[in-house]
Amino acid sequence: MNTRAPLIASAPLAVSLVSGAAAIQMKIIRFMLAFSVAVVCTAPALGAQYSLIDLGLFNQTHYGYTTPLDINSSGAVAYSIGNNAVIYSAGTTVSLGSLGGSSSYASGINDSGVVVGLLSTQRAFSYQNGTITDLGILGNGPMASSGALSVNNSGQVVGHSTTGRLLQGRYVEYHAVQFGPSITDLGTLGGWYSVATSINAVGTIAGWSTTIAGSGSDSMRPFVYENGIMKNLGTLGGDGWTGTGSASALNDSGVVVGNSWLKNSFGHYVQHAFAYTDGKLIDIGTLAPEYFAAGSQALDINSNGQIVGTSSVAPNSKSHAFLFSDGVMKDLNSLVQIDGWEISSAESINDSGQITAIGWFGGEAHAVLLSPVPEPETYAMMLAGLGLVGFAARRRKLAQV
Repeated sequence: MNTRAPLIASAPLAVSLVSGAAAIQMKIIRFMLAFSVAVVCTAPALGAQYSLIDLGLFNQTHYGYTTPLDINSSGAVAYSIGNNAVIYSAGTTVSLGSLGGSSSYASGINDSGVVVGLLSTQRAFSYQNGTITDLGILGNGPMASSGALSVNNSGQVVGHSTTGRLLQGRYVEYHAVQFGPSITDLGTLGGWYSVATSINAVGTIAGWSTTIAGSGSDSMRPFVYENGIMKNLGTLGGDGWTGTGSASALNDSGVVVGNSWLKNSFGHYVQHAFAYTDGKLIDIGTLAPEYFAAGSQALDINSNGQIVGTSSVAPNSKSHAFLFSDGVMKDLNSLVQIDGWEISSAESINDSGQITAIGWFGGEAHAVLLSPVPEPETYAMMLAGLGLVGFAARRRKLAQV
C-alpha cells in the first residue's frame, strides 16, 4: 500500500521535553504533544479544518458496482485495496484476504467491527474476529448472486440478491433483501429490480427500486422500507426516466439522502443530491454555479444531519467532494487544503465528523480519511490546562521536600 510520511510522532519525543516532572505530568504531556504533532504532520494549510490520512490506492469498482468506503463511530474504515477487503483502524491496515475465494470487497462496517460485502463467489458475506459467514441467496438460477451493502449495530444486514427467476427468458431478477437466519425479500415498487443500500439503528431500510415491470433504470425511485411496507419517496420533479433516483443512506432519525434527476433552467436533465425529511424530498443543490450539466449526489448522512457526497464544480473538470451542514454546501477541498491532493468524492461520515473520501494524488485515486482539526481556541485551552497541571505538580513536589 502506498503511504505518506508517518503522521504521529513517537512517545519519546514528548518525554524528552520533560525533565524531573511528576509521573502524572509526564503522561499528560506525552498525550498532549503526541496529539498535536499528529495534526501538524498531516501538513494542512493554515486555516484548514480537516487533516488527511492516505489509506492507499483505491479499488473504485467491482462487478460493475461502486466500491464504498464506510466508517464506524470509532473511525475504523472498511474498504478494498486491489482484490481484498481491508480494515483501517488507529494507524493500522489489516487485509481480510480473499476470504475463501479469489477476491473480497467490503461495503460496510458497524461499531463492533462487523464487516459486510461481496465475495468473488458472488455471495454476500459478513466477517467478524476472523470468522466469515456466507449470508446466502434468495434463489439459485442463471447468474445467481447476492451482495451485502450495510450493517447496523444490531448486526442486521441488507443488500440485494437474485431471486432465481429469469424474466422473459433473458432478464435476471434481483430484489432488495435483509439477510438473517433466513433471507427476507423486501420486494419492489412494482418493477423487477431493487437494492437495499442502508439500514439504521431501528431497522428502517433505504434503497432504490424500479417501478415498472420490464423497465430498467429509467423507472428507478428511492424508497424507505419499514413495518413491512416499501414507500416510494418520489422525485425532484421529473417523470419516467427524467425522475430516476436512488437513496444512498439514512440516519437514525430517518432522514434519507440520495439523488434524483430534474430539469434545470437550461432545459437539461441532471441529477441533484436530495435529503428526504418530514415527507418531503428537498434539493440540496450543487457546488457549481448553474451550468447545463451541473449535478450532485449525496452519499451519506450522520446523526447530526451532516451530509457528504460529490458535485460538479465546472464544465470539463473533476467533481469535488462536498460537506453539507447547517444548510450550506461546502467544497471539502477548501476545508482540507493539502498540496497535491484533490478530493473528488466524500463517501461516508460518522458522528464525530470524520469523513472517508476518494482523493487524487499524482494522477491516481486514493482512499483517504479526513478528520476535523481542533479550532485554535481548543489548542489554547489545552496548553493552558497543561500549564496548570505542571504548576500543580511542581507545588506537590516542593511540598514533599
